[in-house]
Amino acid sequence: MRTWGSFLDIATSRSKDAIQIEEHIVGANSKYANVMLKDSGIRQEYNLIIIAIKKGNGEMHFNPSFDTLIEPGGTVISMEKTDAQNAFYKALNHD
Repeated sequence: MRTWGSFLDIATSRSKDAIQIEEHIVGANSKYANVMLKDSGIRQEYNLIIIAIKKGNGEMHFNPSFDTLIEPGGTVISMEKTDAQNAFYKALNHD
């Protein structure tokens, strides 16, 4: 059974169901700046997975807990369908 290969084949295809892993810098005026992950509603609003959050000091939090703070200047690493990518980018970079 090739579940990992099958997943990657689908995930990286050019179909509408393809996903991407992206790094998004959090702008100072983003509505998510200084908001805890649990209070952000990001998962519900954009239907994506937060893989990691990189703090401004370079500290990386993989599989961040619900009480991780999203800080301006930090980076949110997410996995999302291609169609959700632009909307999430705009929300994080509202400067």
